[in-house]
Amino acid sequence: MLLSPGAATSRHLGFGAEAVADLGLRLISLDRPGLGTSSPAKGRTFAAFAEDIGVFADRMRLGRPALVGNSQGAPFALACAAAGVIGALAVVSGADEVADPRFADVLPPELRRLVDLAVTDPEAAAANFAGFTPQAMWDMVMDNSPACDLAVYQEESFAAAYRRALQEAFVQGGEGYARDTVLAMGRWEIDFSSIKVPVDVWY
Repeated sequence: MLLSPGAATSRHLGFGAEAVADLGLRLISLDRPGLGTSSPAKGRTFAAFAEDIGVFADRMRLGRPALVGNSQGAPFALACAAAGVIGALAVVSGADEVADPRFADVLPPELRRLVDLAVTDPEAAAANFAGFTPQAMWDMVMDNSPACDLAVYQEESFAAAYRRALQEAFVQGGEGYARDTVLAMGRWEIDFSSIKVPVDVWY
C-alpha cells in the first residue's frame, strides 16, 4: 500500500504502523518531487505524478497497489486513480479543490486571494509559497487547528515525528512545497468520471 503524504511532509510521517503490521501490509510512503530526498521536477503536474507512480509500481512489481492520499496528498492520489495506475484509493482528510467556483463565496478573503493568484499567476504564487519554512508550517497548523486535532499534533511522539517530517521536506528548500501548493490550490483538471477503482473518503 502506498501513501501520498500531506503538505510539506516527508515520507517519514506514516500512520498506523501497528494496524498495518497486523493486516500483513507493507506501507510505502513516497516523497513527491522536490520534497525530502526526491529530485525536483520543474513544472510537474498531477498527471506527471500519476505517471511516476505507475513507473514505480512497475519497477517494484507491485501491480496496481492500493494508495492512501492524505490532506494535500489527496489530489495527487486522485490523479493516480483517474490514470488507472492503482487498484484502490483511500482519501483521508483530503484537501478540497478550493479553486472550484462553488467555493468562491465561502473562502476567507486571504485564502481567496491566494487561490486566485494560484489560478491566474502560478509562478507568482509559487514564489509566495517558496518562502515557507518548517517552523512557519508548524506555526500555521498549530494556530489554525481545532482542539481535537491539536490533541494529536501536540502529543509528544507524534509532534516529534511531524517536526522531523517537516524538516526533511524542506531539506532542498521550499520549491517542492510551493509547487505542490500551487497545484493543490489551482484547478485540478482531474477527470473524476474516469475513476473506475474503489474510493473510500475518510473525514
